[in-house]
Parts: sequence; C-alpha cells; structure tokens
Amino acid sequence: MKKIFAALLAMAMAAVLYALYKSNVWSGFLSHLTEMQYSLRSTITGKAAEYRATGSSKGVFLIVLFSFVYGLVHAAGPGHNKAAVSAYTVSRGISGVKAAFVGALSGMFHGLMSMCLVFGVYYLTDMHLSGAIDSYGNVFASVSSVSLILFGLYLFAASFRKQEPRKEGNLIFTFISGMIPCPATFTVGTFFLAVRMPVMAFAGTLALTLGMMVTTSLASVTAGYAGKGLFSSFEDKYQLITRFSALCLSFFGVLLYLMH
Repeated sequence: MKKIFAALLAMAMAAVLYALYKSNVWSGFLSHLTEMQYSLRSTITGKAAEYRATGSSKGVFLIVLFSFVYGLVHAAGPGHNKAAVSAYTVSRGISGVKAAFVGALSGMFHGLMSMCLVFGVYYLTDMHLSGAIDSYGNVFASVSSVSLILFGLYLFAASFRKQEPRKEGNLIFTFISGMIPCPATFTVGTFFLAVRMPVMAFAGTLALTLGMMVTTSLASVTAGYAGKGLFSSFEDKYQLITRFSALCLSFFGVLLYLMH
C-alpha cells in the first residue's frame, strides 16, 4: 500500500511541476526572481556608496547581509548545480545530512572558485577585468562540463561492476561542479574591486557564497529524500534508477558544454 501511495504521490508531483512549467506561473516566478536580484544588486551598490561616505561599521554589516540574501535568491534561479547535485545524490542514494553536506559543498566550491577567478584575473591583468574574466570563465566552464560528463559515465559504469564508487566521490563531484563560474560572484566581486574596495569584495562574495550554499543544500536534501522514496517504492528498479541518474549527470555536463 505504501509503495502504491508513494508512486501516486510521485506522479502527482510530476504532473503539478509539468503544469507549472506550461503555465505562466513558472515564467512569472523567474521574472520575480530576476526583479529581486536586480533590487538586491542596487541595494548593495547603494550601501557601498553610503559606506564609502560614512565609513560606518553598520554599512559593512548591511553589505554582507544583502550579499547573503542575494546568494540565496540567485541560486534559486536556473543553474547553479542544482540539477547536477540532484542527479548525483539520487545516483548515489544519498539523503539527509549527507545530501545537505554535498549540496553545501557544491555551493561552496561554486562561490570560492569564482572568487579566486575574480581576484586572480583582477591582479594578474593589472586590474583589467572586462574581457579576461569572460575568457577564463569559459575555460573553467568547459573543464567542469567535460569533467561532469566523464564523472557521470564513471558512475554509470560502476553500477554494472556492482562496485561502490570511491569514497572520495563526493569531494570530487563537488569540486568539478563548483568549477562552473558564478555570474553573481563576478558581479559583486568586480564591482567592489572596481571602486578599490578589495576587503568588501572579499566579504561580499563570501557572504554571497554562504547564501548559495544554503539554497544548494536545500535542493540536494529535497532530491535525496525524493530519491529515497523512489528506491523504497521500486526496490527492484534500484540499478535502473541509479544508472539513469548517472546518465542525467553526464547529460547536464553536455548541456553546460554546449552553452559555453
């Protein structure tokens, strides 16, 4: 009875998601997210101007706070490894705290790698970010996408050998998925560096990264519990589900590669 209920619930959720995608609700949601991000960026730049004028510690707190919220909202939109993280957690049968850890770690690398790219390019190019940041960002995205393709194929092959993937798999996955550049980190980092505020560039991008970690962690936990429900409802299809999820991971890598 539980299996039937879980299957019906999964189909109902899929039907609702499909209906939302086809309706104006989804486009309206994305439009609202875009507006929120624009508002938050404007608020951050405004608070930066106030801080430059007054030097108040309150200004630092507000910049960090709004950068954190910006990270939460920004990561809720399309991209930001949520699909890849979801496919990975399901393919590995991860849920609960482990899923939260994988999601948070992926969000952390996503932000930190972008931070390193921004600061590295800024100082290596003698403070000229415009064209160089796009060029290096595309290289990172290409390497990450190819790595995701290969890693998904590795998980797929491992399921046929009936071997558990290496324990280091979680760290490897979160690192290669985190290599994908984050435009929000670029925006905040380059803005503060352009106005000669490197400390605020570091604080703002770090706070933004923490916000993204929360969102990707929630996405990973949700996918982990959904995968757990699938495995419990269709125990005889365990290998099929894990293999399909692994191929989805490679598919996301292909899409990322084509986008860049």
